[in-house]
Amino acid sequence: MMRRKAMRQTASTEAIVNGLGWFSLGLGLLEFFAPKSVGRPLGMERQSTLLQTYGLREMIAGLGVLLSRRPAAWLWARAFGDVVDMATVAPKLGSRDASVRKANGLAALAIGLVAALDVYYAMKTAR
Repeated sequence: MMRRKAMRQTASTEAIVNGLGWFSLGLGLLEFFAPKSVGRPLGMERQSTLLQTYGLREMIAGLGVLLSRRPAAWLWARAFGDVVDMATVAPKLGSRDASVRKANGLAALAIGLVAALDVYYAMKTAR
């Protein structure tokens, strides 16, 4: 009975970790190939190269999560990226443009939630 529960938890953890990997890969592709579309609502339309660099980072981390037998290190890399992303959107929270403030507020919320998942599952898979 206990073994079956542990197996379900492992399968559930694996599914969520894979989901984080796919999310990272998808976001990275979007940032890399459509940086202006990503950047425009955030007030970062002139920072395409930065967004493409972030996209490359996301794709590498996502592939690492998906292809590694031990994804913890890649999840920590994602968490570090979340800190960088938060540092990028935080200054825009004080924008005079209400739509930019709102978009960056939503981005900060999403980054915070994903960062919590990244850290939790990095710790969980490191065991």
